[in-house]
Amino acid sequence: MHDETMFDITSQEKAKGFLSNFLNIGIDNIENYISNNAVEYDAEDFIDKNDIKLEKVQIRNLQLIVQHISTSHDECQSLRKFGLLNLQQSLTMETILKEYLASFGIFFDISNKWMACKGEKIDITYKSDDIGLPGGSQKHRICRVAHKIYYDYQINGFFSMANKTSYGGRVHERPEFLHNLKELFKANIIEDNWMKRVNPYLITFKASLDSFAWFSFYNNKREYEEDYFEKEEIKKWLIKKALYVIWKDFRYSRPEIIAYMKPEVIIPPSDFLSIEEIMN
Repeated sequence: MHDETMFDITSQEKAKGFLSNFLNIGIDNIENYISNNAVEYDAEDFIDKNDIKLEKVQIRNLQLIVQHISTSHDECQSLRKFGLLNLQQSLTMETILKEYLASFGIFFDISNKWMACKGEKIDITYKSDDIGLPGGSQKHRICRVAHKIYYDYQINGFFSMANKTSYGGRVHERPEFLHNLKELFKANIIEDNWMKRVNPYLITFKASLDSFAWFSFYNNKREYEEDYFEKEEIKKWLIKKALYVIWKDFRYSRPEIIAYMKPEVIIPPSDFLSIEEIMN
């Protein structure tokens, strides 16, 4: 079995280490290039100046490092048991989220596309036209819930994050889905009770390249399809993002680069590299 190559750009030093190992070049080459191109860098120029032959660069055994923010009231015991699940699985399996929603009388039947709240059955079939309705309308609020369950339910994380608590979705406080339910039922308590009982955690995990949705790396599906066999564009993407993290660090900042897993992917506990509490 070949050694795994780790695409790890969670820090400047790790990004330099990845480029050095991935391209078999010295870290001095990387540092000199960035210092000589402090105003603006170009991945294609970097590839040319280091005489890198992309066709010889191997990604077969590549593992990508992702950081995911979650909340837990049991010191992540549920996460250690189930791993990271997508939203559909979290609402179906015996998870703390399912148990928490049951305390409000909220239940989901994902396959039959309905939910119940205190005995009232609600159709959650996703209707794309409803997303454009006024935000205050009941149909729009139901559509937001349906969209999250059926079109935005995959595990997300970060290849690089600017700050553990600055992401707009406030995932260090509660699952984003609880905000959708709060808006649907106009009940702040759905969010507030969760936030009172949990602590935020940073989970770092590894995953193979084929675990990620194509839009993690490509602007459109045509680009992905054209690059399916050669993988030249994705190799450039990996180099470009690693350089970006290093370049930004020279400017005393860190970029936010989001990772989207395929909808069906779960992250087993065996692929966790670390779990650490985020201290406020």
